[in-house]
Parts: sequence; structure tokens; C-alpha cells
Amino acid sequence: MKPKPHWDTIEKAIGNTCRLKIIRALMKNPNKPLTKHLLQKYTHLNAREVKKHLTVLTQMGWVKEIPYKPLKYRLNTDREDVKRITEYFRPYL
Repeated sequence: MKPKPHWDTIEKAIGNTCRLKIIRALMKNPNKPLTKHLLQKYTHLNAREVKKHLTVLTQMGWVKEIPYKPLKYRLNTDREDVKRITEYFRPYL
């Protein structure tokens, strides 16, 4: 049996509008890791907000940093909670 994620982790990830916008942008581009600049463009957030919320999401393990120059980001679909959230929201994209 797979461990169930804690609600506080899920609430922290999707309980903030900025983080939800970043998650949505990454879900819309599952095969294309995005730079901070593209995330700014897709989410209409400023650079400081994107950096702040990407830091939270990467520390939580919900987003993976891809070591290109410039850095790129994608959802960590190896995590069961991320996979399930993605499956839930996919029809609404």
C-alpha cells in the first residue's frame, strides 16, 4: 500500500494562487520543462513571485529543477500526490 500524502503538504502546494498558477503552467507543458521567464509569461507573475513560489515547490519536491542553462522546471510526477493532483486538474486545463 502506498503512503497517503499529508493534507498540509497538499494545502501548502495548491492553497496559494501563485503556486497554483505555476503548477497549472507546468501541467499544460508536461513534455517541455519551463524556464522562470516562461513561467512569468504564462502565469503573469513577476520574477520575484515566480522565484519565491518555485523555491517552495522545489523544496516540497513537487517541482524538479532541470540543470540546463538557464534552469528549467517541470512537475515531479514521480510523486504520487503530484500525479493524482495532475490527473484531477487535467480535464480543466
